[in-house]
Amino acid sequence: MPYDTGLANRLRDAGLAVREVDGWKSRGNSSGGNFYPAGMVVHHTAGPGPSAGKAPSLETIIYGRSDLPGPLANIYMDFELTVYVVAAGAANHAGTPDGGSYKGMTGNSSAWGFEIEHPGTYALPADAAEVAAQATAAVIRGKCGAGMCPYHKEWAPSRKIDLATSPGAAQFREKITYYINNPEGGFLMALTDQEQQNLLNHARSSKEFAYGVHRYWAQLKKADGDVDRVQPDPNVETDYEWAGWKLAERTQKISDRQQDYLANPGR
Repeated sequence: MPYDTGLANRLRDAGLAVREVDGWKSRGNSSGGNFYPAGMVVHHTAGPGPSAGKAPSLETIIYGRSDLPGPLANIYMDFELTVYVVAAGAANHAGTPDGGSYKGMTGNSSAWGFEIEHPGTYALPADAAEVAAQATAAVIRGKCGAGMCPYHKEWAPSRKIDLATSPGAAQFREKITYYINNPEGGFLMALTDQEQQNLLNHARSSKEFAYGVHRYWAQLKKADGDVDRVQPDPNVETDYEWAGWKLAERTQKISDRQQDYLANPGR
């Protein structure tokens, strides 16, 4: 796999908000065809907090630092939970693992790199942990299991601490496994517990539910993706259709960064 050019589609298929960085399909050290990832190493940027903007480390991840050329990850997630596809080739993110190998992975050429925008000084917010696990699952699904997704501190404990706070690595891998087995699970996980319970209370028929969601997306497309301009559909009548409508609305409002997905709803 000289270049993994399927990254963006796999992330979109998981329903994530995706941005493709210009030139990503040919970015990375893969000119010799030496990129054969067997797992994913998870990092935090150790950058500033949200007050610095939604993606303060993005340029560094793309272009690197004075001491380390970019790209520094294959995918990156900002504070607003948008996932950026940075590089299809090997990225300079992990270095050599302590002891020379981590479950057979020996360096950047054998692992995707995922950078999460986070200072590392407090727990990763729950919604960020869920989306990060979804993104990881989307990248590795059908290629390897969650056990091949170490935190950087597990890869190189002698020199790295990320992710420095909760969730712990084992808990994070449990989330990855869940999303591998439930690729549509993120649609519900975007809701609060009470909102999920409300949906269950309104459950009547999967056909009605699907219809409600379908009509919502149709209206959203007519409004060019602008949630505020979406008008209630008069054809949505039953409680279950309403539940479908509200679920789609809530999911969209959580992330208005879904424009790429909305522009290609069939992916």
